[in-house]
Formats: sequence, C-alpha cells, structure tokens
Amino acid sequence: MKYISETLMKKSVTVNRPGLMYGKMGIAIFFFHYAHYTGDTLFEDYAVELIESLQEQISQEHVFDYAEGLAGIGAGIEYLAQNKFVEADTDEVLRDHDMLIFHATVYGDHSDVTLLSGLSGTGRYLLSRIARPDCNNFHIPTLNNKMLLIHITDYFERMIPSLKENELEDVYNFLYAMNQSNIYPVKTKRLLKIFSSDNSLTNTDTLIHQSQRKIEILYGDKISGLSSGTEEKVLSKFSPGLYGGLAGIGLYLLSKLDKRHETWMNLI
Repeated sequence: MKYISETLMKKSVTVNRPGLMYGKMGIAIFFFHYAHYTGDTLFEDYAVELIESLQEQISQEHVFDYAEGLAGIGAGIEYLAQNKFVEADTDEVLRDHDMLIFHATVYGDHSDVTLLSGLSGTGRYLLSRIARPDCNNFHIPTLNNKMLLIHITDYFERMIPSLKENELEDVYNFLYAMNQSNIYPVKTKRLLKIFSSDNSLTNTDTLIHQSQRKIEILYGDKISGLSSGTEEKVLSKFSPGLYGGLAGIGLYLLSKLDKRHETWMNLI
C-alpha cells in the first residue's frame, strides 16, 4: 500500500484529466480512504489539493460523461460528502453541475447509453444526488433530479428493443437502482420484468455476481500472483486512475484489509 500511495503522489502531478475514472477525482477518493486507514492527515490534505486543482479545469465546455466529465466528478463529490470524507453543501457545490446536466439530458444526443460515456452515467449522477439523507419531495433540486431520472427511464423504455450487448448490463443496473430508490416504481418494475424474461439477461443474484466479477477483473486479476519481488515492477506500469488503475487497485486492497472501505465499489 505504501508503494501505491507514493507512486500515485508522483504520477498524479502529471495527470491533466479531472474525471472520476481516469483522472484526479478518482485519485482523490483513494487518498481520502487511505488517510482514514492510516490516520495520516497528509493524505487527506493531498486529496483536497487534487479536488481544488480539478475544479479549476472544469468549464462549461467540459464533457458531461461519467468517466471523464461532470457526471462522474459530481457523483464523486456526492460520494465524499455522503460518506463524511468532506463537509459540503452539495446543492451549493453542484448547482452548476445540475444545471448543465439538466440541459444535456433534456436536449443532448443520447445515442450512447453506457455507464462510462453515456446516459446510464448521467443516471448514476442523478441517483447519487437524490441519495442525500436530507432529500425529500419538498426539496427543489431533488424534484428536478427525479424528473430527469423519469425522463431517462422513459427513454430507455423506447430503446430496449435496440440495445446492444455491451449496453444491456448498464441499462439494467440503472433500472435496478431506480427500483431500489422507489422512483417511478410501476414503470421500473415492468421494465425489469422485460429484461428478466430475456434469456440474455439475468436475475438479481446473477447481477450481483456480475458486478463482483467486474471488480475482480478490473483489480483482483491484475494483482493476483504478485510476489514481493515483482510487485513494484508490475504496479508501476498501471495508469494512476480509478478504473483499472493504481487508485482502484489501492482501494481494492484497502477493501480487503478493512471491509468498511468497500463503499467505493458503488462508483464502478
């Protein structure tokens, strides 16, 4: 773990991408977790610096997707606030995010429905926003975000017959999360039944297994069989980001050491 944290500190200096999956947001999340694990506030200070620097990179022309853009960065900020890594009024911090994502969702091109680069990622951001403990139906930002979630669900209903294989899991995961949040329950239950009736799709138990396998492929399989003599050499070749990179590998290892750190997996 020490090698990973030291390497990430060195590599993140040259990272110009602000996003959650491949950039500074994901690296910051690792350092917040690592600070809590070690009790060393130096790592927390460094995570704050990363977030401050990525905020300077965001502009209205920035991309909106989950992997690189506003949806993922916003979901990362919500994650940190809801898990008490930072104290923040996310309605205030994410006000511009909400406005830009509203326009992108209502008026944008949605030919891509995947998590990393498409509409499922937008949905993931919106679901994170309404998961705040103080949200209710008298809360205007929550009402706006729920309206957008309903809009996305209706769009996915029209898209189901034409979804490609690589899109099915992401759309199913979104609908499952919608159902768990009890938003638009009649529609989401009906759509989940349509998915479940298709032999190429799966029940909840298999879905959980697929999610766990995804984590193992991205992180566990990459470091399995490493010996102390090869660890540094192999790990040095990975990119610094969260999605399959050093930040994600570090979080994966932290989760093995202390299950309280497993919450980050909900971001993948």
